[in-house]
Amino acid sequence: MKLMGRKLGAKKRRIGRYESKGELGRGGMSTIVHAYDPRFRRDVAIKMLPWEFMHTSLRERFQREAMAIALLEHPAIVPVYDIGEEHGRPYIVMRYMSGGSLADRLRYGAIPVPEAVAMITRLAQGLDAAHARGIVHRDVKPDNILFDQYGTVFLSDFGLARLKETGGFANISDGNILGTPAYMSPEQIQGKDLDGRSDVYSLGVVFYHMITGIAPYSGNSVPSILMMHLINPVPKLLDADKELPPEFEKIIQTAMAKEQIFRYASAGEMAAAIEAAAKDYIASVPARPMTPVKEAADLSQAHKITLVLPQSDEIKAVLPAERPRTRISLQSLWTMLRQVSAWGWAVAGLSLIGVLSAIIIWMSSVQGSRTQLAGLPRVTTPPTVVLGGADKVAFLNAGDIWISNLDGSGLQQITQDRGITSGVQWAPGGRMILYSSQKCIQAVDTQSDDNDLHRTQNVTCLDGIRSLDGFAVSPDGKQLAILLDQQDLYILPYRLASLQQAHSPKDLETQAACAAFAPYRQDAILKSVQWPANGWRLAFQYSLEQSDARDSLRVVDFSTCVENPPVVHEISAMYLLFTLGGYYDQPQVASFAWDGSRFILNSARINGGWGDLQVYDADLADYKVLEPMGRPCCYRDARWSPDGKYLVFAYQPETGGSPQLVYAPLDEINQAASFTPLPLPETFFADPQSSPQPALRAAQKEK
Repeated sequence: MKLMGRKLGAKKRRIGRYESKGELGRGGMSTIVHAYDPRFRRDVAIKMLPWEFMHTSLRERFQREAMAIALLEHPAIVPVYDIGEEHGRPYIVMRYMSGGSLADRLRYGAIPVPEAVAMITRLAQGLDAAHARGIVHRDVKPDNILFDQYGTVFLSDFGLARLKETGGFANISDGNILGTPAYMSPEQIQGKDLDGRSDVYSLGVVFYHMITGIAPYSGNSVPSILMMHLINPVPKLLDADKELPPEFEKIIQTAMAKEQIFRYASAGEMAAAIEAAAKDYIASVPARPMTPVKEAADLSQAHKITLVLPQSDEIKAVLPAERPRTRISLQSLWTMLRQVSAWGWAVAGLSLIGVLSAIIIWMSSVQGSRTQLAGLPRVTTPPTVVLGGADKVAFLNAGDIWISNLDGSGLQQITQDRGITSGVQWAPGGRMILYSSQKCIQAVDTQSDDNDLHRTQNVTCLDGIRSLDGFAVSPDGKQLAILLDQQDLYILPYRLASLQQAHSPKDLETQAACAAFAPYRQDAILKSVQWPANGWRLAFQYSLEQSDARDSLRVVDFSTCVENPPVVHEISAMYLLFTLGGYYDQPQVASFAWDGSRFILNSARINGGWGDLQVYDADLADYKVLEPMGRPCCYRDARWSPDGKYLVFAYQPETGGSPQLVYAPLDEINQAASFTPLPLPETFFADPQSSPQPALRAAQKEK
């Protein structure tokens, strides 16, 4: 049974007169589409504003910048062919660049000096032409330096450009700084007014990266890289490669000066200095051919407009090895059958007789069983699919809990009271589902004899509190965390019989093994809690009242009973501001899951909690933006599979559209175009603000 797959053979659609051939990539404020122009019989790249931004200020900005870019006619700038609108959605048509990007080439190491000098000279001419028209690029980086089929270099993606007349640049859009941390100028980071010297700084960083093979500043987080641009000295070029021309040292120091006034006045001035310094060096060094770069079949990297760290800091996605496929044609099958000996046919015949006899005996026994089971309710048990160590998923819809197999079969409604429920999770043992309703934690039996009437019981209901804001049972079934009134966190043993006797916070205190953890308090508003797969390190979401309720995440080690248990990990609001799309406008983490080393979290762009998705590795202090359905938005309620290799998450195809549930392997996310949602009934989640809160059950062993 095929559980999921990439969407193939999608029907072609038109954008104006252009025939779409598929999506190349997505970024903070644009989608890039590969298309065909039937009028001129050529491939083009079309940059479009995502649907979710159609009714925001980005639409006006996109149109304004489209007009500015269209006026840029220079041999070193990717040419714009056309501008238009499709159903009110603006787009820009550009030349299709099939040669990949400088980022692709830098994966092979440093660029030989002669080629690097030639590229910088050509790119500097393009930048000077843009600056002469009052346009600052703002995002000069290897991903935006593209090559055509002949290997000619072009400057691309003025998507962050802004006419000088619009003034300052102190805002952050889409949750990402407008620019890329590894290549941003100090004044851009500080939100000051920019001129062409900001692009000179970025071009200097790019040149350093080209001739050394590494970016000058790298770190474990975006904030750390930004601070390096602001306060760290410019790295010594010759420390990275002593064979480079000594004159290059001064050029890098000048181009990357912290203060604009000390830099080259123009990109052309910098290029001229590079040419002069490299003249004798190039004459003395034999020309080395560059490593050929294959024509890219997937140019998403060439056109992608994302916030990226230097390559040394990227989370390397391990691509699954392609499984060999054995194909047998009808002709070869017939040849194989003809080669079977008469003796072989005789053996096969006897085997067939044995199989038929077994089937007849089995059918007779089934018929007898049917007679014995007459009068009992007939239950059809669908085949169990086990993926990622899970065999079932529970989720919330319209205030009730449902369960199904991982392929969508066996869909079953478990509760029917449409109560206010949250915190859906499987109890240890995999039979009961726990959830909270108002001031109670409740449990429902998923294996009641009568499928229509599942038994629900109170685990505990607490008096004398304002709210029960969250709870979590550790996967090993030993510990329970209960969050009350957004400030009191109780850590106590998970014993159902004892919990049923608890009717107040005072009762919880008496059950705790450590008085310091009953309650555990901090000067913060606590919002939700999560245990990892094992251990005593509890993650919780919080915000500080004095910081305008901006969400942060923290991991605390509760393994030792001490007054102030140690904080193990911290994901600060400042970090989320730079990495999580939509956080600037809505500074909340809509949901998160924690597996002991990695967080999966999403922002809250639309509809009360749908937004961008990212995974953060707390041990590596690094992150990766996830686009499992080929787009950055909109997702929510992502959860880890028991083995940490899969994710289940809710996806909303478009603003206000019907939500869907998806189960996908983590190592294929961002590699596949999209994944097939669970085949639930059409518009199963009728409310676009639904929060399905999927919970995976660890595969149950046969008893």
